[in-house]
Amino acid sequence: MRSNQIKDLVKMKSIVKKTIAIFLFITSSLAFAWTNNDKSSFYRGCVTNADYMPNATARRYCSCMTNMVSTLWTVNEMTKMIKNGTWNNSNKDLEAIANWCLTGDY
Repeated sequence: MRSNQIKDLVKMKSIVKKTIAIFLFITSSLAFAWTNNDKSSFYRGCVTNADYMPNATARRYCSCMTNMVSTLWTVNEMTKMIKNGTWNNSNKDLEAIANWCLTGDY
């Protein structure tokens, strides 16, 4: 992996964390399934936090992240991971998803 890709991956992981924090603050639902509103909030937060990226790249990345995160984890599971500290830079699933979405290998 090239140096720029690594830097972008680190930035993407930071975006995801900020997005999730904003999403959890905005939503009062701890339901197991993601609603369309939940997904929309997550996506908008992601795009807002990816303001250093070209708009089309941010939209593509955030669409991928929204789809992957909402498929793999429930809102409740994400909340628990954030509270117990397992949703961080050492989360290998998050790293793999961010890298996959960043490289566009989908």
